[in-house]
Amino acid sequence: MIKIIINEQYENSRIDKYIRKNYPKLKLGDIFKFLRSGKIKVNNKKVKQNYRLNIGDELSLYFIYENEEYKYYKLNEKEKQDIKNRIIYEDEEILIFFKNPKEVMHKGSGYEVGISEKLKSYLKNKNFSFVNRIDKDTSGLILGGKTLPKIRELTEIIRERNISKKYYLLVKGNINKNRFEIKNKLLNNGDKVVVDDNGKIAITKYRVIERYNSFTLLEAEILTGRKHQIRVQMQNIGHSIIGDKKYGGINDKYMYLNSYSISFDKIDIQTDIPNYFKKYINNKNIKHL
Repeated sequence: MIKIIINEQYENSRIDKYIRKNYPKLKLGDIFKFLRSGKIKVNNKKVKQNYRLNIGDELSLYFIYENEEYKYYKLNEKEKQDIKNRIIYEDEEILIFFKNPKEVMHKGSGYEVGISEKLKSYLKNKNFSFVNRIDKDTSGLILGGKTLPKIRELTEIIRERNISKKYYLLVKGNINKNRFEIKNKLLNNGDKVVVDDNGKIAITKYRVIERYNSFTLLEAEILTGRKHQIRVQMQNIGHSIIGDKKYGGINDKYMYLNSYSISFDKIDIQTDIPNYFKKYINNKNIKHL
């Protein structure tokens, strides 16, 4: 049996769809059977297949590893060194990791392994779990816990918004205001997110760092953790993130959104603006405004 703490990635997901996504070898009929029999529980209680997950829910999966040991992804030496180099902070209970652009958080959807599985293997800790997420094309800091009590604690910190998360982003066009806040409601609509009065509130504080003649470098501090929050808000004001093809951005090899700062309790971690950001700016050879 294993326990899993639900983070913001799977908030409002149906329990049956969560299991189907994360355990694709399971037949749908088996999932329903496990829910009925209590081999899948949420907060130590049986739930129906249409139960929607909340941040902090504790899943108990009694059908996992009944007759076999957990199978770690096998890292080669190059992968081990790469993982080691990208651990930004680590103590006995917490790990902060730098995710490269184009990397997926978890296996599935055509990917055999994600950085979550790699970290479990590197740490030899099947309980390790990230408590926040960033999109595949976004780079930067992600926070993880090594023990179930710490994962619960970190998840609660995020849910209560007692954490500061900041991003760098490059957007098309010039933004005149030096500082501004965007507050709107976002609704999941298939594989995209839209601004809709029926959605959930999303709040972000923005600060202009530098203006160029065709694009702007910004800092964003998210006060809520909605899916695609910054990306949708920038599209909605006519300044899509460069490289964000899903939300109207200029085509590029990269999407220029980077999680550079995580701060909570006594933890305060920042990283420099990524090299691929600097390369984009320098290659354009554009003077500041």
